[in-house]
Amino acid sequence: MQRLILIWIVIFLFISCSKEKKTYCANCTELTTGTQAYFCGSSIVVDVYISDKESFDPGNPTLQWECHKEEQIP
Repeated sequence: MQRLILIWIVIFLFISCSKEKKTYCANCTELTTGTQAYFCGSSIVVDVYISDKESFDPGNPTLQWECHKEEQIP
């Protein structure tokens, strides 16, 4: 948990200093239930979101997410 908080702090600091204006979205689907999740943000934040979603959760091993990242067109 502390590691995840540290990652988010580093990401926030990087984003606040970044001049990136593109927005990306993660379109995720839980493979067992078909539940959809959609999240948008900077490229790095979306990458962390996808990594977190697709990582194995020992507390709920039946959930398995598959995500796709795409650039949001204004």
